[in-house]
Parts: sequence; C-alpha cells; structure tokens
Amino acid sequence: MPSLFEITQARLQQAHGGGSRRGPAGHTQAPTDQAQALHSAGMDSLHLSLASQQARAQQSTLQQKLLDNERVQKIALIQSVNALSDTLTPIISSSSVSDHKQHSAKATKKQAATVVPVFYGLAKVQPTSYFDFRVRLNSQIMKVQNNLKADRFMVETSSWVKDKMLIKSYQAVAILSVNEYGLVDFPAKSTVLCYDRYGGMQPGGWQDGVKKGKKFKENVGEGDHFLKPEVAAALFGILNDMNRLGAQIRLGDMSTNNGSDPGDIALHHSGRGHMGNRSGLDVDFRYLDSSGQSYQGNMNNRRFNKSFNQALYNSAFKYGFDKNKSFQGAVSNKSGFIKGVTKDGHGGHENHGHLGFNEIPSNVIEYEPYSE
Repeated sequence: MPSLFEITQARLQQAHGGGSRRGPAGHTQAPTDQAQALHSAGMDSLHLSLASQQARAQQSTLQQKLLDNERVQKIALIQSVNALSDTLTPIISSSSVSDHKQHSAKATKKQAATVVPVFYGLAKVQPTSYFDFRVRLNSQIMKVQNNLKADRFMVETSSWVKDKMLIKSYQAVAILSVNEYGLVDFPAKSTVLCYDRYGGMQPGGWQDGVKKGKKFKENVGEGDHFLKPEVAAALFGILNDMNRLGAQIRLGDMSTNNGSDPGDIALHHSGRGHMGNRSGLDVDFRYLDSSGQSYQGNMNNRRFNKSFNQALYNSAFKYGFDKNKSFQGAVSNKSGFIKGVTKDGHGGHENHGHLGFNEIPSNVIEYEPYSE
C-alpha cells in the first residue's frame, strides 16, 4: 500500500502537469490551478492523517474492549470456579472421609483376616475299638481289645510262680470313655492309688493369643485332665509304683477335652505351646517332700526331697515318658537336682515337675483279642 507521502507527491505532480507552465511573455509563473492543487493535496493529506488517527483510535478502542471483555470473562470464570469449589468442597470432603472409612474398613478386614481362628489340638475321630490296658510292674503296658465300648485300666499288684508258670494279679483302677478326640478324662482322685489333683477347671471357649508376633484365636477345650489312653495307662503305672513307696501325688495340668492347652494364653503345654503336636501327652505334678507328699512350693524349698522326686521321674521314664520332654526347675535346694532330667531355663517349672510322653513308646504292646 502507498504511503501518505507517496500519495501527496503523486497529487502534486498531477497538479503541475509534469512541470512549470510558461506564459505568453516567456516568463515562468505559478498559475492559479497550481495553488488550488497544492491546497487540495494538503487537504487530502490532512484528511488522510485524520482518518489514520481515527483508525488507530478505533483499533485501540477495539483492542481495549477486547481486553476488557477478556478480563471480565476471566473474572467471571474465576468467580464461577470459586463458587463451584465452595459447592464441591463438602462433597469432596465427604467423599474423602467415605474413602478413608472404606480404606480403614478394608484394612480392618485385612487385619482381621490375619487373625485366623486356629485349633491347636486333635482332629475329631470316632473310636471304633476299645482296649484293656494291663500295666505291669516291669514297665510293659499290655493293650488288648475289649467289647466294653470303653477303655479299662488295670495295674499289677503282685505276681508269683505256680507249677513253673508266672501268674500276675491286677487291680482295675478305672473304666474311661473315649471322647470324639480320642482322649480319656483322667480321674480326679483315687483312694486306691492315693493321688488327687490341684488347680481349677478350664471353662473352654475362644481365646485370643499372640505367637511369634502373629495374632490368633484358639478354640480352647473344656477341662484340663485329658490324656491319650496309652498315656493314661502309663500314668496309672507311675501312681501304682509311687503308692507302693507310700507317696501321695497331686496332679496338675494335662490337656483339655479337644487336646488344646489348658489355662490361659501362657503357651504352657500341648496345644498352644507346641502347636498341637503334644496334645494328650503331657502331665504336671507338684514336687514331693521327705514324706512323699506333694507340696505347694518351689523346687528350692527346703521341703523338696530329691529321693522321692528322683523315684517318680525314674518310674515315668520306665513307663514310656521321654527324658527330652520332661523337665525340672532350674534352681534346687541343698539336696541337688534330679539326675537325668532336663532343667527348664525359662523358669516355668520351678514350682512343679513336668512329664512328657514319648510319641512312639516301645513299652506299649498290643495283643490280639482274647475270649474271657
């Protein structure tokens, strides 16, 4: 596009007709139409200048209006966003709380899932056979099937030879039912074998516990004097031996009716203490004094008598209890420790002895059924 200067120059040239005109006398003069052309060109230039200024002003005004409109739109947009944020804030907060609650619920469920209910005991089994257990003084436990629908226990009282034949006399000490876990409830006391028990009875039910940092729930059985029939027979043998020495023993914890550990969550015995692999195999008793009577007190008590307690452990090992699973306390009185018995370095057997039966005893001998 030609500039304003170029347009003006073109008008001036048109006005001059390409140069000066000479008059009749040969003199050069500026005709009137030249002045008019100059005036017209100036006016056109002025008009063009004013038009350009007006155009620039209009353009500036338009730009300002656009900026103003854009600013207004931005302000309106910010205000609408703020209003929308105010409206959504409680919804977002509520959603966050809801999500947090759901997350917490999931975490709780996950944590609860780790607290797996467990059963540290024996599987249910329906007894199909019942036995007579004849406990001999030489350590043998003769196991013979019977038709009583219960297990019968007898201990040897005497023996003699007649016509070159060895004859043994037995005394029946108990007839016990076998429960659905294959255990028998050991009698609380006997005037024949001179023993009784100490401690309360386990009520049973679900209990909470922690083992190796993991929480668990255990279905603890009822009672606390249940044993496997072979272990009961061996215990009757011990009591028979000690009765012949004039001792009177008080028995403590064994297993509950489902084989779990009795008492609280102290992880003392079978179920919780040994993850279920010692169900119906362990027996506690109170230590004996110099008269052969069980007393309530620690092994380092002056009443503790090494001879009587040694005789009890020796009898236990004879009938199938395991030296590696039987314990005595770690602190003794002046009479000293019991030979051949493991010392419990955890302080759990200072006030009572512990007998653990061998899972595969060599002294239990099963015979074919016989006719009576």
